[in-house]
Amino acid sequence: MKTQSGLAATNFKKPGMYNMGGGLYLQVRRGAKGQLRKGWVLRTFKDGGEKKLGLGNAVEINLTEARKKAEQLQDAKAAGRDVKIARDVGPGKMTYRKAVDGYLAVHGGSLKNAKHREQWRTTLDGTCTVMGDLDVEQIEPAHVVKVLKADWLRVPDTSRRVRGRIKNVIDFAIAAGARKAGNPAELSILRHLLPRQPTRSTRHHPSLPYPELPDFWKALLGEEGLAAIAMQVAILTAVRTNEVLAMRWPEVDLGGALWSIPEERMKMTRAHRVPLTPGVVAVLAPLVELRQCDFVFPGVKKFNKPWQPLSEMSMLMALRRMDRDDITVHGFRTTFRTWAEKTRSEKEIKLAKIQLAHVESDKVDAAYMRDDMLDERRGLMQAWDDYVRAAPPAPLMLPAPPLRLVASGKRR
Repeated sequence: MKTQSGLAATNFKKPGMYNMGGGLYLQVRRGAKGQLRKGWVLRTFKDGGEKKLGLGNAVEINLTEARKKAEQLQDAKAAGRDVKIARDVGPGKMTYRKAVDGYLAVHGGSLKNAKHREQWRTTLDGTCTVMGDLDVEQIEPAHVVKVLKADWLRVPDTSRRVRGRIKNVIDFAIAAGARKAGNPAELSILRHLLPRQPTRSTRHHPSLPYPELPDFWKALLGEEGLAAIAMQVAILTAVRTNEVLAMRWPEVDLGGALWSIPEERMKMTRAHRVPLTPGVVAVLAPLVELRQCDFVFPGVKKFNKPWQPLSEMSMLMALRRMDRDDITVHGFRTTFRTWAEKTRSEKEIKLAKIQLAHVESDKVDAAYMRDDMLDERRGLMQAWDDYVRAAPPAPLMLPAPPLRLVASGKRR
């Protein structure tokens, strides 16, 4: 049996906007296949401009419920709150848990990837055990300290990230009008309530001195397997390990000697063009015939699971087989940078920074690096390729099918 409000919504058969009072409208429109679609819309006005806010499907939400929701949002607007945020986090006062949900609803899409979004959700859900049911207006520094104190000295890097995320959530609540200015997660306040953390030490990846690289390269050419070939590409391009391992064939233009990495795969979320020397092309070209998926360096194919790239462990194991557990693959980027700083011109040092896809803090260098200087980098990377291959190149040892055995890192 249809309710009276349900009948009211079904009575409108022509496309249009129908005023239901209080800024609430029933919007009727035709879908792609000609069917009628009906939804509730709240129209608000601010600074001479109009905003339309969807309140849900008229089939699922009756008129009474839609009016109640519209009234709540109009009250939130009158109280100075952002109407869209008020809709997303719900009516009434904003609890910390609602603020977390609202913050992630607004900003979750801008986080780097699904794994990063999951990390944020897990971290913030953990803070809700202490503050979740509190009105954001009631949260004080003591509550934030209670969340942080157990790990503040034990795992300082993690606790710093947690504090920053709490601060972002409460800043969100302040911007939404649910809390007056004053963020209890500000470090300027908490530093008086928590002990001083140990000074952060910069962690450097163990690297190979550049004069030793030609001999290492000769030894690497004697190694079998996809991991060894991936390491060759990492060395000759100076690209980050995970970006090499996740290399995809659609990104690679062997004919144009170019590898275009999209921004979503880059650490700095900025697309990066990598010039490929003839030496790199020669390493990659034979792999085309072995292609089974989009990944240039595929890992083991598990039953009923999508293809995944080789793991970083595979490259680490390749180094161990060479008795070189004193260095890391990522450290070859340092080797490249040191070689450039010690042997090349000032201009080429800047080109090396572009090749490494670092964020440049110097404003002059940052302006210089806005142009990725692709053609100029080709010359630098050829000089690097020539240096690495100082010893006569040995024959490239390709993995024999099936790839499963090669990807697992086993020797034949």
